[in-house]
Amino acid sequence: MAQPKVLNPLLREWAPLTELFEKLPTKTGGLFSQDIRLTCIDVLSEVLVLGTNVGIIFWFDRKKKDLQRMRCENPDTHITVVKAVSTVDYMVASGNQSGAITIFQIPKPVPESLPESLKPQLKQIERYTVTDLHKSPITTLEWSKNGMKLFSGDKTGSVILTEIDFYMHVCKSMEILNETYEIVQLSYRQQHLLISTTFRSIICHYVNKWKVCQVGKKDRKVLGKFGGIINQKGFNPNNIILYCMRPGLRIWIADVEGEVQKTLLFKDLLCKDCPQVPLLNPISKTLQQMKPQKEASFGVVQQFCDNLLITYNNDIIYVLNPENMSILATINNLRSILDVATNNDELFILEDGRSLLRISYQPEYSTDMVDDSLVACAEEAQEIPKSSLKTFDEISKEDFDDSILFKKTKKKTTKEREPKMNNKLPLNNEDQSVLNCTKPTLMNLSMVGVLLDLRSPDSIVNDIKQKEKILSDVLNLQELTFDVDHSKDCAISEPPSIEQFVSISNIPENVIEKPKAKSPVFVPNDWKISNIQVTNQEYKEPVAKKVPSSAPIPIVRKEKRNSSTHDSSFSDWEIV
Repeated sequence: MAQPKVLNPLLREWAPLTELFEKLPTKTGGLFSQDIRLTCIDVLSEVLVLGTNVGIIFWFDRKKKDLQRMRCENPDTHITVVKAVSTVDYMVASGNQSGAITIFQIPKPVPESLPESLKPQLKQIERYTVTDLHKSPITTLEWSKNGMKLFSGDKTGSVILTEIDFYMHVCKSMEILNETYEIVQLSYRQQHLLISTTFRSIICHYVNKWKVCQVGKKDRKVLGKFGGIINQKGFNPNNIILYCMRPGLRIWIADVEGEVQKTLLFKDLLCKDCPQVPLLNPISKTLQQMKPQKEASFGVVQQFCDNLLITYNNDIIYVLNPENMSILATINNLRSILDVATNNDELFILEDGRSLLRISYQPEYSTDMVDDSLVACAEEAQEIPKSSLKTFDEISKEDFDDSILFKKTKKKTTKEREPKMNNKLPLNNEDQSVLNCTKPTLMNLSMVGVLLDLRSPDSIVNDIKQKEKILSDVLNLQELTFDVDHSKDCAISEPPSIEQFVSISNIPENVIEKPKAKSPVFVPNDWKISNIQVTNQEYKEPVAKKVPSSAPIPIVRKEKRNSSTHDSSFSDWEIV
C-alpha cells in the first residue's frame, strides 16, 4: 500500500498549547482530592471553554492567557457537553450526567480606550440552573445567535427550549419535542431547528407553533450517531440548506422543507490515497495496531472555514468539500477523540489523557500583530518600480535649455502710495508686513480745539447769546448783557483786583415752593363739552362746590411761566 500524501503544510498542528496546560490543575483541593479529567470543549475567538469530570468549567482567555474556573450548582458531577456564544455578554451552557443544565452569563471586559466617564459599572457573573426536565444525561446543546434561546437534548430523545430574559434575570424552560431515540446533534438558524437522532433527522419550524417535517422519506436501516447541520448558502440569510450524514459515507443535501435535493457519495473517494494532516505528537504504531479496526463512517458534523465540513467518527476526522465533492484531508493517528470544536479556520481536538490539539492554516500569535505607535491615517510607503526609475534616470541625463525649464518672471514695481488716514495710530519702527495681529487703539491724545473756526465774529457772538439765553431759561436766571470790545488787547491786560470781583453772597436763592393741593371739583356725570367756556380771568384758589349739569364750566388760563422751549411739562389749560 502506498504511503499517504501529506497535505499542504498550511493546514497543520503548529505548536502545543503549553500555556494552557501549565495553568490547568491536575487534582482538586481538599481532603478527598481526585484527578481532574477534561471531558468536553468549545471555542470562541477570544476564549476556550473546557468541561471536567468534577463539575468545574475552566474559562481560558486566549489573549490575556488568564485561566478562571466556574463551579456548577451540582458539584462533583460529570459534565458531558459545553456550548458558548458571544453576544452582548458571553453565554456559556453546560449539561451533566444527571440531566441538569447550568447557564453562566459572563460580562465582557470594557475596552481600555474608553474614557472613565463612559465606562459602565462592573457586572458580576450570573448563573441559571435548569433541573427536573431532563431525566437522562445531556448529549448536545445549541444556542441561538443572540443568546436568548438554548436548545438541549438528552439520551432519551427529549428536546428542551430554555428562554432567558436578560432584563428580568429569569429563565423559563419547556419541552418542545420528545423522540424515543438519543439526540445526536442540534442545529438552529433562522427559526429552523434541525434535530438529528440515532434513527432519523427532522426539521422543526416555529410559526405560532412548532411544525415538524422529516428529512427524506426513507428511514435508516441501522441506528447510528449521524449528525446534521444547517448551512447558509451565499449572503442571503433565507437561502439555507441542510447537510445530513447518512450511513455508507453519504451526505444528504435538503431544503428547509425536508426534501432531499442531492446525495453525495464519498465511499469511492476513501478508497484512494487521501492526504493526512501532520501532527507533532501522533499515536505510536504499537498503540495504533492495538486499536480495534472499525468500518469508516461519518458522524457529528461541524462547519469549517466558509464552505468546508468537519465530521468525525471512530477516531478519524475528515475535512470535506461538499461543493466539488472531495476529501481535502484526513486526521489519523489520534488517540480516543472526546470532543471536537471549530472556530472559523481553527480546529480543536480533545483527546483522552489531557491532550488538546490545534489544527489551523496559521499559527496562533501570542501577541497582537498591530503596532500602536503607527500614525493614524498615514499613507503606505510603496517602492517605485524599476521601469519608472530607468525612465527618470534617462530624463536626468538629457540636456535641456534653461529657458524652457525655468521661465524668468519680471519683477513688478509698485509705486509708493501716501498712507491713508485712519483711526489707528501708526506702528513705530516695525515692519507692518511681518505683523499679523490687531492691537488696541490708544486714546491718550485729544484732538478737540485743534481745528480752526471759520465763522465770523458776529455769528460766534450770536451763537453764544442764543446758548446763554437757553441756559438762563432752564435755570430761571435774569438776562445778562456782555459787551465785547475787539480793539482791547487781551494779551497785556492786567489781572483784576480783589475789589473788582462781585460778591454773590447776597444773591437770593431760587426757592421752589411746593404747590398747595387743589380742592376737588364736583362735576356731574351728564355734563357736555359744549358747556365749556374759555375766560381770561386771573387764577384764583378754587373752592369746592357743586356745579349743575346745565351750567357752563369756565376754563381759565394760568399765568405764563418762564420755561425753556424744551420743557416737557403739560399744557397750560386745565379744568377748574
